[in-house]
This record gives sequence, C-alpha cells and structure tokens, in this order.
Amino acid sequence: MLVSHHVAYDGWSRGILLRELAALYALNRGERAPALAAPAVRFADYAAWQRRRLDADGAQRELRLWLDRLADATLAVALPTDRPRVGAPTFEGGKQTVVFPPELLGRLRQVARDNDATLFMVLLAGFEALLHRYTGQDDLVVGTIVAGRGRAELEGVVGNFVNTIPLRAAVADDPTFRTLLSRVKEEYLHASEHAELPFETLSAAVQRERGGEASGFAQVHFVLQNNASGGLRLSGTETRSVAVEATSTKFDLSLSMGEQSNGLRAAMQYRSALFDAATIDRMLGHLAMVLDGASRSPDARVSALPLVTERERVQLLEEWNGRDVPYARDTPVHVRCVSAGNGLPSREITRRQKSEISTTESGPWTIWT
Repeated sequence: MLVSHHVAYDGWSRGILLRELAALYALNRGERAPALAAPAVRFADYAAWQRRRLDADGAQRELRLWLDRLADATLAVALPTDRPRVGAPTFEGGKQTVVFPPELLGRLRQVARDNDATLFMVLLAGFEALLHRYTGQDDLVVGTIVAGRGRAELEGVVGNFVNTIPLRAAVADDPTFRTLLSRVKEEYLHASEHAELPFETLSAAVQRERGGEASGFAQVHFVLQNNASGGLRLSGTETRSVAVEATSTKFDLSLSMGEQSNGLRAAMQYRSALFDAATIDRMLGHLAMVLDGASRSPDARVSALPLVTERERVQLLEEWNGRDVPYARDTPVHVRCVSAGNGLPSREITRRQKSEISTTESGPWTIWT
C-alpha cells in the first residue's frame, strides 16, 4: 500500500507512477523495457513559474475578472437536506455508487457529438438541471477540477497541478437541454482560459467581498474522471484495484463520474451530517432519469425532463392511491377532523375557526389548512 497526500501528486501523477513502476519492475526481472527519460521540467520549476505569475500584475487582473463574473451570483446551492446545518461543518461523509447502462452512455456521447461538445459538458448540464429541479434556483455555481497541464512538457511531471474553478449556470428562462448544454460549453471554455488562478486565492477574495454569504461557495462539485491509469501492470503478476470506503468529505456534495467497460459510473460523496444514504440513492436515481430524458429528447425543456423513477411512480400512483377508502362526504371537514382526532384537541371549533378552515377534497384525501 502506498499512501500519499494530495499535496505530493494528483490523479494524473498516479498514472505516471504506475507506468514507471511497471517499467522498473520489468527491468529488474531482466526483461526489455523502455528507458525512463528524465523529465524536461520538474514540479519545482512549475512552482517557481507560478509564483512569478502570482507576484505580477496579471494575477490581479485574473482575480478581478473572476470576481466580476461572480459579482451577482448566488454562491450556495440550496439543496434540501435531511438535517439542518448546525455549527461548523464536519468532515464525516459517505459515498454511494451506481453504474448507468452502456446504452445510456452511448446516447449521451451522441448528444455530445451532435452539439460539438464533450461528454463532460453533457454530464455537467444534466447535473445542473437536476440541481435546478431540486432547489428551484435559477442561478447555480458548481465547482469542478481542471488538470492544470496545459503545456506538453508538464504531461510527464509528478506533482499536484489540479485546480478548482467555479462554473455558473443560468436556467431562469427554463431553457431546453440543448440550450443549457450550449451555455455550459461557453461557460467552461471561458473559465478554462482563466484557470491558472489558484482557487484558494479566489476563495479568500470572495470571502472578503461577500462575507458569510461565501460559506457555501463551491460546496457542490462535479468531476469527470477521464485520466484512468489503466491500473498496475506488472510482468508475470495479476493485479486488481480495491475500492476503499469513503468516510470523509471535503464538500457538501461531490459527484464523480467516469466511463467503464460496463457503462457510466456515478459516485456521489456527501456530508453525512446533512444527508442520509437513502437520500443520495434517490438523487442518483433522479440523475439517471434526467440524463436518460436529455439523451432521448435534448430539445425538451429542463422543467419537462423526467425526474421520478419507475419505482417512485408505482408508489405514488398505485401503492399510495390504489385503495378505495370510504369517507363521509356529507360531513364537514371541521367535524371530521375533531371526531377523528388527527392530533387535534377534541373540543368544539368556534365559528371564527370554522371560517379560517379551507378544504380541498380529491378522492379519499382531504387537504385542509
């Protein structure tokens, strides 16, 4: 087992490490293997270059650009939680994982090709559509990770190059999924051009300008894991990866997706002080429905994308509404409520209280306020 802090290297670096380990293993077995060339640059060179850029006026221009872009944004995604926020956030968390079928992945790829977009953009648009349906917010800010290796000479360097960038989504006009995808594409391409400013610098500046409002900034994340290393391939040895259960989280909610041989993997990591595992399971089911609807009808409006799963549909329409329950249609609602108890005090309701009761009857249900 090898354990490394993220400050040492990122996921891209893990692939480099495994490839070089396999090559050295083969050499020690006396087998032919490609020679390991020394990298053209080292991470220390990159760090020095980045520090010079941060000390220059260019960093302030980049910071001002980001702050202007986020000036009137709603920073926190107001997700409905199972428990209220109390005190400082804790880091205890969990993770729920599902695999969506290959047929869905194929349709999503086709939507990406038809719209000159990437799979990442299609999946992010679907996640943003889900967040809008959950929260009702017309303005969403979701964080994502960029590799930070825009130069060819950095592709073989071990180190932590990743950076977080906030992406803003506008859904106030109930756009079609195709229109939302176009906006996601435009937003991501613009943000990628200004992705070198460290997120810590931006976050600190947002905190100074927005105060307590910034506490929820980029607490919802989306990542597409497309830097798979292919695992460790040692000559004459069979290896396999073993998943480690997540017991902590850095964010309120973080969705990580990736292509697999058997479909599209979706892993939702969550803060357990806010969410139950069952809630996250339902959320992943709703995400599958939104993506399925978008892949079949990309010109459907976000509000029309399916959300309820087949299991939930049966529960709502059949299990909860399938029995003919008799009730006294000629008895006023205030009399039924008092006589049935229903948690109300068994006493006579005054004339004034009667006038304040409104009722709507539908089938066996009586809705009263």
